[in-house]
Amino acid sequence: MDFFEESDIEKLKASKNIEGLIDSLRFEGKDHNIKKISEALGELRDKRSVTSLIRKLDDEGRPHVRKYIIDALIKIGEPSIELLINSFESVYYENTRKDMAKILGEIGEPAVGPLINALKKVDYNTQKGAIEALEKIGSKKALESMIASLEDEHPYIRMKAAEGLKKIGDKSAVGP
Repeated sequence: MDFFEESDIEKLKASKNIEGLIDSLRFEGKDHNIKKISEALGELRDKRSVTSLIRKLDDEGRPHVRKYIIDALIKIGEPSIELLINSFESVYYENTRKDMAKILGEIGEPAVGPLINALKKVDYNTQKGAIEALEKIGSKKALESMIASLEDEHPYIRMKAAEGLKKIGDKSAVGP
């Protein structure tokens, strides 16, 4: 069932009605409308929409629709960094965590500091997502924290840190 017409979405966007767009995202099922809503939220770059976009991403199984949501979060950029990182431990699906790491990687350098802090968290999924995003960004600022992750209690975190260090370019930290 479609609750919103494209003209309704355009009106919400034109009036910068973030709450209306968030509500429409929550109830909309039609691919084309989800695309339009996601695009509008991305263009408006309002932090209030980030949690709803993450929730929709976690609930959505259709890859092309997931892409609309990912693109919106990338467009929102820096205002979404903390919420994305804090959501690593609460999202249900592993693919959502991977997509969130990809988003943070696309946001790039502004995400490096918060991601370095996330490496210090106890939550395995947060650490894993942070390493994957830092690996994608490739910032040398992350080297010290990535090296520290080589001592983590989780073998997978140690392995991902070693892989990330190789990709970032500090082969001396991981040996031959």
